[in-house]
Amino acid sequence: LAQLEGGTMEDRCLVGWESVVLHDVVGRSGALVGAGAVVSNGTEVPARAMALGIPATMRLDAVPEGAFASAVAMYAWNGARYQQELRRVD
Repeated sequence: LAQLEGGTMEDRCLVGWESVVLHDVVGRSGALVGAGAVVSNGTEVPARAMALGIPATMRLDAVPEGAFASAVAMYAWNGARYQQELRRVD
């Protein structure tokens, strides 16, 4: 799980496993926060950038346009499927 401390992540912003995103961070659409990264207070992760390391540094224009499209579609599909399969257990 990632730890988000009151930042704003726009649509299609991917936040990696065990990353920490501190206060007032803004992750723009198409940005990626790498697994285990620590993004400092008030940082903006620009669109198509990767935030990597401790403390996170930016690799600009490192994420290809539409890189997460198939993963987002699969995530939404699984969510809908799991919701349909929910059964009450009494």
